[in-house]
Amino acid sequence: FKFDNETRESVIRDIIWQVGNSGRLTPVAVVDPVVLVGATVTKASVYNMSYIEDLGLDIGATVLVARANDVIPRIEELVKGTGKVAEPPTHCPSCGCAVTMIGENLTCTNTATCPAQVVGRVKNWIKDLNILEWGDTLVERLVETGKVTTIADLYKLTVADIASVDRMGTKSAQKCYDILWQNNEVTLDVFIGALSIPTIGATTIRQIMNTGCDTLEKFGQLGAKHFEMVPGVGPTK
Repeated sequence: FKFDNETRESVIRDIIWQVGNSGRLTPVAVVDPVVLVGATVTKASVYNMSYIEDLGLDIGATVLVARANDVIPRIEELVKGTGKVAEPPTHCPSCGCAVTMIGENLTCTNTATCPAQVVGRVKNWIKDLNILEWGDTLVERLVETGKVTTIADLYKLTVADIASVDRMGTKSAQKCYDILWQNNEVTLDVFIGALSIPTIGATTIRQIMNTGCDTLEKFGQLGAKHFEMVPGVGPTK
């Protein structure tokens, strides 16, 4: 038996847009603090622009906030609107480039140099390789200072490069350097999955590998027709 989510009334004070490693802009509502399932909630997901338009959300609107499955805060429904709907951004909040609508999502197409996308891809690589010594702050500072612009740049760093980050001593930098290189051999599914390729998750990668595409060279040589024969993999729309 599944109980309904607990909800509390609140007011949207701002809508901020976060940029993910694929360039997708995700709106997050900043709300007056409410306590849900023992936790104080000040931010809640609104998924995408279509969700904002469907509910008629805007800054100043009164809404019901819930924690989906008692975990993820989200806007459940509109209680009292402002008579307007929040306008989507026209430019990426991270790099300033123009955004475009892909499906239901606003997307920054500046995949090469958008700082938020670079940080997101590097963080995803570190997470998938389970390199716990590399925290988010270290990755963010290395990208901010221009020392890392791609995942490959991680393996060009010296101990001195890592130590140059604020509050990072030589001993800690050496530890980060060593642990990175101790994890430089990974399985193919982890390698491809950690590259942050849109729409390709670990399950899909393993399904493709089961068809005999079990080396990186084969992934580069086989065409779209081969991949489309894999259950669950179809052509792009």
